[in-house]
Amino acid sequence: MNRDMELIRKILLFVESIDNAGRLEPLEFEGYSQDAIYHHTRMLIEQGYLREKGGVSFSMDGVSIGGSAMTYNGYDFLDAARNDTVWRKAINKVSSTVGSTSMAVVKSLLEDYARQQLGMS
Repeated sequence: MNRDMELIRKILLFVESIDNAGRLEPLEFEGYSQDAIYHHTRMLIEQGYLREKGGVSFSMDGVSIGGSAMTYNGYDFLDAARNDTVWRKAINKVSSTVGSTSMAVVKSLLEDYARQQLGMS
């Protein structure tokens, strides 16, 4: 299974939207299988963007996630990825040049484009 940066962004945006840190919400996105959601949620935990303990539940019914699941690194990446124009520009650049790359490179590219929009480059 390939890493899907769109799904990663969707998961992080969903977690941020949960207004009750203690309540777990089912993680479901149209067009994505539970296997893909499980795999990408695991990746986000392994990379330190989400915390499993007290934030994510894996069961036979799928993945459930709470508002307390996001870590500082998760918020940091999401802040870089939040703007749709900046996101689209970065993802299109990756797709048209190298095809895929690490989250660190995507984040760096997002930050570069955000600096350009702010007139900082």
